[in-house]
Amino acid sequence: MNQSKYDLKNLKFIRQAFLGTISKFSNEQLNHIPEGFKNNLIWNFAHSVASTQSMCYGPSGNDIGLSPEQLERYKMGSKPEGPVSDEEIAFWKDFAMKSIEQLEKDMASEKFSQYHAWELSPSNKVSSVQDALDFSYFHEGTHLGYALAMKKLL
Repeated sequence: MNQSKYDLKNLKFIRQAFLGTISKFSNEQLNHIPEGFKNNLIWNFAHSVASTQSMCYGPSGNDIGLSPEQLERYKMGSKPEGPVSDEEIAFWKDFAMKSIEQLEKDMASEKFSQYHAWELSPSNKVSSVQDALDFSYFHEGTHLGYALAMKKLL
C-alpha cells in the first residue's frame, strides 16, 4: 500500500502511543526525573511535539502554533526547569493530536511551498516539510523510547 503525501499515520501512531504511555501517570510522576535521566516524561512528550512543530513550520515562515516561551522551554538542549502544571499537561495532550490535524490541512493547502532547507547534520539536509516529518518519526520515537524506559522507574 502506497502512503499518500499527506498521510500522517506514522506521526499519529507515535503520538497515540506516547499519549497512552503518559496518560497512566499523575502530575507528580510525569514531573519526576528518574535517577540516571536529565528530564522526565512530560518534558520528553512536550519536547517531541514542540520539535516537530518547529521543524515543520519554522523553516517555512509559517506560525509554529506555540508561544516563544513554550518553544524555549522544550527546545533541544533544554531540561525541566520546574514542575509542569496540570493545565500545561492538558494543553500538550490536546495539542499533540490537534497539531497533526492542522498539519494535514496545511500540507494539503501547500502552505509549505516556501520551505527553507536546513542541515540536521553535515551529511543530512532537510529540504522540505516531508523531510522534516521523516526525521520527526525517528525523533519522536526516540523520545517515546526514553519515556518507556522511565516509566519502569516510576
